[in-house]
Amino acid sequence: MSSARSHSRSYTSADRQEPVPTGTRSSAAFLPGALRHVVLVIFLLYCLLPATWILAAVTKDSSQIFTTFGFWFANPPHFFENIADLFAFRDGIFVRWFGNSLLYAGSISVGSTLICALGGYAFAKYDFPGSISGVPR
Repeated sequence: MSSARSHSRSYTSADRQEPVPTGTRSSAAFLPGALRHVVLVIFLLYCLLPATWILAAVTKDSSQIFTTFGFWFANPPHFFENIADLFAFRDGIFVRWFGNSLLYAGSISVGSTLICALGGYAFAKYDFPGSISGVPR
């Protein structure tokens, strides 16, 4: 049995390292609260308006697309007629297009996840130059 030495040392205030500030935050560098919300609302509209237009357009026939208000539903709605026409277009080519999209998106997602998992394992298991030493694995 080897005896483990116990090192006891009293730490003084000189031993503590104070964090060094890397820079001060300038109030001009960040947007004020109201302006931040205005910018977020603009980006929200930028993302939601095209989706809203698509949902409204699917209820219209081809003559109503450009003659009615773009962001409101048609009266009477032509939703089921448009869906039937979509699946009948060129003998159902839309199903193949949709299947290809699912295949590509799914295979890229699985491949990216696999590569990232392997990289994460390597970073957790091995020490690389520039890694933080002393961080428990």
